[in-house]
Amino acid sequence: MSAMPDLSTERLLIRPLALADLPVIHEILSAAFGHPEAVTNPTAQQARQDWLAWTVQNYVQLAQLHQPPYGERAIVLRATNQLIGAVGYVPCLGYYSRLPSLIKELSRDLMATEFGLFWAIAPEHQGQGYASEAAQAMIDHAFGELKLKRIIATTEYDNGASQAVMRKVGMRVEQNMYPDPPWLQVVGILDNPQNVRGQPLAIVPYNPHWPATFATLARPLRQALGPLALRIDHIGSTSVPGLSAKDIIDIQVTVANFDQALIAALTPLGYTLFAEVMADHRPPGFTGPDSEWEKRYFRPPPDQRPTHLHVRAAGRANQRYALLFRDYLRTHPAAAGGYAELKRRLAAYCGDDRASYSGIKDPACDIIMASATDWASNIGWQLGPSDA
Repeated sequence: MSAMPDLSTERLLIRPLALADLPVIHEILSAAFGHPEAVTNPTAQQARQDWLAWTVQNYVQLAQLHQPPYGERAIVLRATNQLIGAVGYVPCLGYYSRLPSLIKELSRDLMATEFGLFWAIAPEHQGQGYASEAAQAMIDHAFGELKLKRIIATTEYDNGASQAVMRKVGMRVEQNMYPDPPWLQVVGILDNPQNVRGQPLAIVPYNPHWPATFATLARPLRQALGPLALRIDHIGSTSVPGLSAKDIIDIQVTVANFDQALIAALTPLGYTLFAEVMADHRPPGFTGPDSEWEKRYFRPPPDQRPTHLHVRAAGRANQRYALLFRDYLRTHPAAAGGYAELKRRLAAYCGDDRASYSGIKDPACDIIMASATDWASNIGWQLGPSDA
């Protein structure tokens, strides 16, 4: 397990704390724990200084030991570089079997360790959504990169603000069903979506309305992105006539670079950046830099039909991959038919396990792509005009 990277959201940067942060973080945490008077207390100041030195060193030690990236991190306003809070992963030891949803999973008489999430925002910056924005970034990292089963957060019965943050990031908020222990009161629980038993994967016959659906979805994207979008293309299985697919429209937006203006343009449409999907899988044998597979992935608005919005940089390997793969299948019905049958059998085998489905399908796509690359070289394949 490597060191945790900085996380970036629309307004915030989440980075490791530094020794120079002591005065500000001491004030923030003293207020968060209900002891504002500790700010001027010499003993409390020394204790906080010792804690910060330990925290800074702990980043290094945990990474070297390949341990989870526990510890608080700084929440910084990107616009001003101002430190406004702290957020971090914490090990939580407790009688979590006394919560309604975990009573069957855990023994009531035994304690268990859960992966916890902590946050604190300076009082003058509260009420502006910073806590939930930082918490969501940490959750995305925990589920996307650490492959965590679930994450929890704890608070008190009377802490409505913390409970509101829990609900905003999608946690179910539960209370201890028993009077003891008194310190275990309210717990927010969020399961990794990949661990939730949901609807089984469905590969459906080709729908001739998919191209028109893409055009409808692409129109507001073109209007919002303007010249930022060098191309907007229909990709994926729904873009190949006759090919069975999941009923999800894949859209590729090609850009010159990953400018923050992308987020500003897409946010009013309801698209949100999923910060943990920052690259495509790297095919075996590829010898170029990792940046060739960098991307940005955006979730669609909640009320929009299933859509995957991929943003890739012009000329990079993954931008070419999506378009060449599509064009090859469009002109090679036998390969498209075999690919469709693979997906049907995979869906039947994997059920609702989407991670396994993708993990098996990606190498199969790489095999098809090897033939597509030879075909492209033989015919002098070039990109056609943008779809929107």
